[in-house]
Amino acid sequence: MFLMIGFDNSRPKDFRAFGWIFFGFLLFVSSAVSFSASCPKAGPRPVPGDRKVVLVFHPPQPARTVHVVGSFNHWDREATPLEGPSGDGAFRGVLYLPPGRYVYKFLVDGRKWIPDPSASRTEDDGFGGRNSVLEVGTMPSRKTGDGRIDYESLMHR
Repeated sequence: MFLMIGFDNSRPKDFRAFGWIFFGFLLFVSSAVSFSASCPKAGPRPVPGDRKVVLVFHPPQPARTVHVVGSFNHWDREATPLEGPSGDGAFRGVLYLPPGRYVYKFLVDGRKWIPDPSASRTEDDGFGGRNSVLEVGTMPSRKTGDGRIDYESLMHR
């Protein structure tokens, strides 16, 4: 910046250099903005010890948007949108959660709360409805000799 004292209206001698510096700054800022806009959005990232939870929800009526809302995202209605609808009308999403007990519901089109029909357990939500219960274990379920490998559960040390 230039500080001019007095009534001399003439431009400083290095005004042209200032113009080029300012132009370079604008060019840098605009390229940084376009670069960040072209970068893919970061999705959920697993943390060591977290378990992958795959959600598939078929709403009873056609829907435009579905969010999964629960204790794992502090009941934030916008935090966890599901992708869809797919060709079969389903909405899908992936969560990475540490072991623990969680309660949740699906929020359809921002106004209708629906418990997960595929959940094996529900509990009273305190508002006359039901919450779905999700138990994320510390170890994956497995049986010796079943011939299957759960690749999500493998850990490298």
